[in-house]
Order: sequence, then structure tokens, then C-alpha cells
Amino acid sequence: MSTRTAKPLLARKHPDKFVGRDAELDRLYLRAVSDMGSRSIHLSGRPGAGTSELLRQLYDRLFSEQRFLVPFYFSLNAIDRTGYAASVNYLYQFVLQAIAFRRQEPGLIAASPDICELESLSPINDADWVGRLCKACKNDGPLNDERSSIRASLNAPFRAAFAGGFRVLAIVDDLHETAVLEDGRLFLDEIVNIAGRSGTQIMLGSRSSYLMKSVANERIDVERLGTKSVIDLTAVVASDLNIDISEQCRDLIALKFAGRPGLLESYLEAARSKRIALQSYRDVERLYSQELLNGGLGSFFDETFARAASEPILRQKLYEALFHTIGNGNERFKLEILRERLGVHPDLFGRMIDILSVEEVLDVNTGAARVSEDEILRDFLIARHRASADIGSPGMTAAQTITKALKRAPKLVSRDYRREAALGIAGLLLEFEVQQVPRSLLDYRLFRENLKGLSADEARSQIAKEGEQITLPLVAHAAPIVEHLPEFGEPTEPDRAVIAVGFADRSYSDESETVWFAAEIDSKLEADYSLTKEWVDRLDIAADKLGYLQHKIWLIAPEGFSDGALELIAEQGGFGSSRKQAELLREFLHGGSSVKPEAYEYEIVIPIGEETELIAVHAFEEIARKYAFPPKAINQIKTALVEACINAAEHSLSPDGKIKQRFSIDEEKVVITVSNRGIRLTDRTPDRMKAEGDDKRRGWGLDLIRSLMDEVRIESVDDGTQITMVKRIKPSA
Repeated sequence: MSTRTAKPLLARKHPDKFVGRDAELDRLYLRAVSDMGSRSIHLSGRPGAGTSELLRQLYDRLFSEQRFLVPFYFSLNAIDRTGYAASVNYLYQFVLQAIAFRRQEPGLIAASPDICELESLSPINDADWVGRLCKACKNDGPLNDERSSIRASLNAPFRAAFAGGFRVLAIVDDLHETAVLEDGRLFLDEIVNIAGRSGTQIMLGSRSSYLMKSVANERIDVERLGTKSVIDLTAVVASDLNIDISEQCRDLIALKFAGRPGLLESYLEAARSKRIALQSYRDVERLYSQELLNGGLGSFFDETFARAASEPILRQKLYEALFHTIGNGNERFKLEILRERLGVHPDLFGRMIDILSVEEVLDVNTGAARVSEDEILRDFLIARHRASADIGSPGMTAAQTITKALKRAPKLVSRDYRREAALGIAGLLLEFEVQQVPRSLLDYRLFRENLKGLSADEARSQIAKEGEQITLPLVAHAAPIVEHLPEFGEPTEPDRAVIAVGFADRSYSDESETVWFAAEIDSKLEADYSLTKEWVDRLDIAADKLGYLQHKIWLIAPEGFSDGALELIAEQGGFGSSRKQAELLREFLHGGSSVKPEAYEYEIVIPIGEETELIAVHAFEEIARKYAFPPKAINQIKTALVEACINAAEHSLSPDGKIKQRFSIDEEKVVITVSNRGIRLTDRTPDRMKAEGDDKRRGWGLDLIRSLMDEVRIESVDDGTQITMVKRIKPSA
């Protein structure tokens, strides 16, 4: 997707700063402009997942990039108080946005002219339908009854589209707010009816925890941003705010606020306003404590609870009740008992629970609930409890909050590193579809005898020749064991211990049903008998608790297993594998016996000038010798690297005066990327090219590079130019 630089209209972020959602945004955009016909889409996501921003970005893109589909975005807000008031606002917003789009004057939306002004601003070919809708907006009250009035308002965009001969896409967001509106159910029922009717294009947005009837043709669950995307977002926001932040603090902050980008940005804004550099975990947690106790983080949760319980005394009783549940193992409690403790009317209590459920403060299920698994929320409840119960001084509360968070920080980061390094056993098991694979890909004893220590090419050849085969099961479902047994969470990360259910063949019979318990365990050397027995026993206990008397165990250790450990696993009818075997198995399932060569990467940054390109050349030469590159290839690559560096130095006007090189090397090729900030090749003006001698030197240099390398790509990136050069060391297999 090309970078968009349009100024945000309804979106809260510049398009270039909207991190991690390009695929979802492109998908929705294509759905809209390719004429969904009568299709409707329902997007749902958890608080902080970015569902609303995704829909706002879609609106802005539709407004700026196309002319034939009139986009309309409406977000429900508790300020409207009633379903009828919301429908009146809905009607006004449609007229406003439609006229702004038809006139191509986005500034009208921010100006919010009154309805009389809007009528006079409409294009003359839209005057009829605009006049009718403006007349409806001017009515002081419902024409007949509230339901009829709400229905008429919500259908107005589609009646206008029919009268005006254009298409309209209605985006109705935050439908979970109907839970707090008086007669909000009327609004929701009519929107749902529209979504189920032919001839309309509509997208609905709500929280995933809000249970609503939906007849939409398609439902899309917007997942929370992945760790890498949150890290990227943290880096972008910190850079925009000019915060001095270290990489380790960036990663910790991203993990602390994973899934809550709004709180993450509030936290970093506090760092900017207080001029706090975030260079250590202590810096991060001290600011966290301040913001939780007396800053934006605490205010966020206070406001959330205030929506559920507006009376301060009731709110304090709610804080106390929830605090004691998390201090008691966070077991589920009956909602009726909580209502009695709070002493509130059932109607008020029902509204309170709806809000706390939608905001994911509570995990509610069939008359019972527990506090959500959110460390920030829990820290907040503990702090509010200490304040209300007058336990210690504010300074003592701050000290305990900081020390607790600091103890948690290294574990949080370490757990993420381990998660990122995990094999992804569940995903691998889901690729099992009754294939026949060489036994050496699962049996470590056979692998150690025949494959361990071989090069990738030799391993490929040996695997292809192997005669002894194993038939894998057909796995229908695979998930972390902890999802079945919550107590199985330690001592491993959830994704490292998995249960897979399926069939031994495609008969799908009771007799062929099979269950695998698989776990990735840690051991610096070959896992010994003691460690292996501990894991075999744990998995057997889990199987017994779940009622799977017949099951197979598959253990994976980084360096495989000792002979004693393998004998124990064999007694269980299971398999013991090394991590390398699991990786080879995945490659085999993806493409037969072919195994992709492992790539090694190196990076170097040099300053422009003073012949520093020679430093890069010497560095590459040392790397090339390490991998025994042919001398001729080394000399050709060195010459091309020098030319690429000279090109970057002479023509970029680099603001930071740096050239970055990355070398990626595998058994078949070396890929060299040379990049620099500054003027891109595509942005160089004819006058500047003339001043540089008609650009002949650059053209000659690039021709030389192309003659020396097998592939050359020159790309203009956001702020500079990148040259990618590929040299094959030997022909690809």
C-alpha cells in the first residue's frame, strides 16, 4: 500500500502513524469500493484493539481517494443520553458529511454549520433530497412515536442515495454504547434490521464483549496489535514526542500496554510533559506509578468506573469489593451477591455490569464474574483500596507500586522473548493432515545417528533417501493446555504446551480418534531422564484430568534427549525431538524434503566522507572469508559496494550523514542493502541533475554495479534511497 499523507479528517491519527493495521484497512477499503451490494459487515474488537480508529481511517480514505461512494461515519456517544437523540444526531451528521463529500470541502465537517446553513450549502443537484432531510432535522420532536422516528432517521442515508442516484456506505460505530442509552435498544434493533436488509451497504462496529444480535453477512474480529506492531507504535510515538527512550524501555512499555494503545500514548505524553527520559526499567516504573496514582492512567480507570457507578460512595464500595476478589485468587463470584453488597436496584446494577463487561473490567458469564486479567487494572484497584482503607501513606503506596512493577518487568520481557523464540507447536500440529514423513524428523535417536551435524544440503539429501516413514494424524484442533486447565500455566509459557485432538486417518471414527500432548521444554544440553520424567508426569496428569486415557506425548528440547530420556518417552509410545527436527519437519510439510538455507545477517553504519566506504569493504571482506566465498565473487561484491556507497554520498544530501549496510548471507547467495536518508533518486530535479554533470557519473556507477551483481534493485523509500544487490555464490537448487 502506498504511503498516504492526507491530513486526518475524522481519524485521530495521521495515516502514516496508524501502525499495524494496513492489511485490515485495505481489506475493508476493497470491500467498500468494489460494490458490496447488499452486504453488511460487523467489526468487533476488545477495548484498545483500535476498531474505531480502523473505521475512522477507512472513512478518511474513502473521502479522499474516490468520488463514487458517499462515506458516512457515525459514532454512538453516551452524551446523546437517549436512542431518539442519537438518531437525530445521526441524521444531522449524514447531511453534513454527505454535503461535505459532494462539495469536496472536508472543512465543513469540522465547522459543523447549523441545519439551515447546510441546506443552502448543498449542490443544486442534491437540493431535493437535502431539503427533505433538513426539514426532518428541524422537527422539534418525534413525528409519531420514537420507534418510527428512529427508523426514519436511520434509513435516511439509503433513501437519499436512492433519490440522488448515488451509493452510500454507512459506518455505525460504538454500538455497545446503546447499553447505556435510554431506549438504546430501539436504536440497536433498527440498525440491525437495516444490516439484514438487501440494498444497503453498512458496516457496524462494537466491542467484542457486547452481546448483540447481528445479521451482518460478514463478521470480522479485530485482534489486538501484535507485539512487533506495538513496539513499532511505541517507537513512532516516542519519536514524535522527542522522548529519549532506550530500546529495552521501548520494549517494556510496549509489553506493559499491549492491547491498550490509547493508554500507551497517554503514558508517553506524560513522559514528554514531565521531560522524563526513559533509559531504564526504573524510569519506566516510576513514571508508571505516578500516572497510575495521580495521573492519566488512574483518571482513565476512574472515569470508566464513574460511568458504571456515578455516586462516589457506591464507586468506592465497588472498588473494595473487586479488590478483595483479586486478593482471593480472583475466583468467580456471583453477581447477585455483589448486588446485595452494593445495595443497588437491579436495573441500576444491570446497567453497571453491562458497562464493566463492555470495558472488560469484568469477565461475565452466566450470572458470575471475575476481574479481567489486566495487571494495570489490578494495580489500580490495589492502589484505590490502600487509599480508601488508609493503609500507609501515599508515599508508601507509591513505593509498593514501583517495587512490585519492577519485580514484574524483567519477567514480562523475558516471557515475551521466550514466546517469540517458541516454535509455535499449535500451528505446527495443525499442519498434520495424515502425511507420511521420515521417522528421523520426529525420532531424535534416529536423527542423531543419521542427520545431526550435517549441512542443510546433506540433510536434504538424506531425508529424501530415508525409507522408514511415520504417518501423522489429522489434527482438527490444537490449543494451549492452559486453556483447558488454567492451573497448567507454570512453569512454561502457554504456547509451549499444547493439546491436539484429531484422528489417525480420514475415517473420522471413534476408533481413529487420537490426542497428542506436546510440549517445548528448556535444556541447555540433551534433556536428561529427570527433566523428561517431570514433563511426562505433568502431561499424563493433564491427560487424566481431561479424561484422555489414551494419548501420545511429543516432547521437544533444543538439543534433543539423552538415551535414558528417550527410553522413557518410548515406553509411553511417544516421540522426543530436537528443535532442529521440528524446524525440518515444518519445512518438509511446507515443501517436501526441501529445507531453506539458514540466513545470517550483519549490519554496519558508516559516516559519509573521508573514504569511509573502505571500512565497509573491509568489514564485508572479513564476513565473506568466514563463509569461504570465492575470491572472484568477493572482489566483485567489494567493487559494487564501493560504488553504492559513493552514489549514496554524492547525491543524497543526507541530513544525518550516514550510510547503512545490511548483509544477509546463506549457502546460496548474499544480499546487500545500502540505504541512506536524504533526497530520493526519484525526487531529484532536472536542475540538480544538471548541476551534477548531467548525472553521467551516477549512471555509469549503477551500470557497473549491475554488471557485477546478479540482481540490483533501486528503491525510493520514505526518506531516501535503498539499493539492494544480490550475488549468488552458487546456483540455486
